[in-house]
Amino acid sequence: MAGARPRLGTRRTRRRPGRSRGALRGRQGHGELGDATQLRRRAARGLRAARRRVAVWAGRRRNADDRGRERPMLRVERRKEITWLVLDRAPANALDNAILRDLVGTLDELRTDRSVRGVVLTGAGDRFFCAGGDVKEFSAIDEDAGRERVRLGSRLKAALDAVECPLVCAVNGAAIGSGMEMAAFADFCVASTTARFGMPEINHGLLPMAKGIQQLVRVMGQQHAKTVLFSGEIFGAERAAAYGLVHEIVDGGVLWERADEWVTQMAAKPPELFRALKRTIVRSALLDDEALERMTEQDLLTYFGAEESRSSLTMLVGSGDTSATDAE
Repeated sequence: MAGARPRLGTRRTRRRPGRSRGALRGRQGHGELGDATQLRRRAARGLRAARRRVAVWAGRRRNADDRGRERPMLRVERRKEITWLVLDRAPANALDNAILRDLVGTLDELRTDRSVRGVVLTGAGDRFFCAGGDVKEFSAIDEDAGRERVRLGSRLKAALDAVECPLVCAVNGAAIGSGMEMAAFADFCVASTTARFGMPEINHGLLPMAKGIQQLVRVMGQQHAKTVLFSGEIFGAERAAAYGLVHEIVDGGVLWERADEWVTQMAAKPPELFRALKRTIVRSALLDDEALERMTEQDLLTYFGAEESRSSLTMLVGSGDTSATDAE
C-alpha cells in the first residue's frame, strides 16, 4: 500500500522443498551461496535499501503531517490594512505551547509592521473564543515544560500589551482563563450575546499568570477582579460589560461585522497620535509626573514630525472648523 510503513529486518530466504536450514548453511560454507565477503556486501546493500525505504516512509509521513496543517491553529488573515488573528484549534480553541509560540511570534511581527493599522483577535466557530490553557497538556507537563509554559504565557500577555495599533477582540463564545485575560488587553471588546467569561483556575488548583491578573485589575478594578478570581464563576456578557471588560454586546450573526467596523474606525485615526494616546493610557498608572511629561514631549515631537499629522493639522486650520476644540 502506498505510504504504508515498511517492514524492517533481513529478508527471509524461501527454502526449496527438501532443503533444511542445516543444508543451506552447509552449502554456504562450501561456496554455493558465495564467500563471507559477498555475504557482507549483500547484507550492506540490504541495509542501505531498508534505510532508503524508511526515508521514503518518513518523507511521506512528513508530507501527510504538512497536509494536515493546511488549516493552522492560528490563522493570520490580512484584509487591507487590518490583520485578523483567528484561533482555530478545535474543539475549544485552547492554548497549548505551540499556539502560544505562534501567537507571540505573530504579535511581535505585527508590532513592528507599520503597514498594519489594526488587529482583530477572535476564535473560529460560535462556541469558543478561547477556553484557556490546554488541560490535557497540563496533565502531562513536567517541570521544564511548566517553566516554558509560564514564560510563553507571560510573553503572550506582554505581546498583547505592546500592540500599539488598535486591537479589537471579537468574543464569539466562551472566553475562559487565558481567553478572558486576552480579551482584557483589547482596546475595544465586542461580545456575542452567547459569550461567557470566567477565571475558574481557583476551582481546579491552578494559578493564573500575574501579568493577566494585573491587566484584569487595570480594566475592571480591584474589587471586580477579586470577585472574578476568588469565585471562579462563569458569567455572561452583560456582567462582563458591567465590570468594564466588554464594550458592546451584539447578536452572533453580526459580531465580526461589528468588530470590523470598530477596528476600521480606530484605524482611520492618525496612527502616530493613536499610538501616543494608547502608550499614555497604558503607562499612566506606572509612571510619575516627570516621566509622563517626558513621554508626552517625545510623542509630540514624533507626531508633529509625521507627514500625515502635518496634513491633518493643515486641513483643520484651513477649514476653520472649531469642532475639535468645542466642548459638548
